[in-house]
Amino acid sequence: MAALLIFSDAASIVKMGWLQRMEQLFPEHRSIVLHGSHHFPQEYDPASVVTAIRSWLDETIAR
Repeated sequence: MAALLIFSDAASIVKMGWLQRMEQLFPEHRSIVLHGSHHFPQEYDPASVVTAIRSWLDETIAR
């Protein structure tokens, strides 16, 4: 199953170790780490989240 993992390096609730755990659970993944976007990256940096999702969908659908 393909997965897009979007994390922030500034989220105080979810530590970066959680990203590595998710990467292990989803072998077919793409990880995006947004800098300074806190726990809700879609609110702090919506343009980057939309760009990441569109790019990932284009690549995933093309397979």
